[in-house]
Amino acid sequence: MVEGVFTLQFGAFGQPAGARALAAELRVAGLDARVVQVEGSPLYRVRVEAFTSREAAETRALALRERGFQVIVSADRDRERPVG
Repeated sequence: MVEGVFTLQFGAFGQPAGARALAAELRVAGLDARVVQVEGSPLYRVRVEAFTSREAAETRALALRERGFQVIVSADRDRERPVG
């Protein structure tokens, strides 16, 4: 597992079902998606990968955008907790 506080976020949902559905779609596309919550927020977030620098995360995000994905860089990976 790659360590770092930066990660790529593909969506945020009020209910876990929407997040799980998006994560499943991303897995079909070959991405290792995870559903997490960030402390202090009730949202279920769909995220992929982790990076030690913002630059590396932005580079990967650009490549995924070029493939048609909507993705943002998030800097709170260290506050994630997995959703079971």
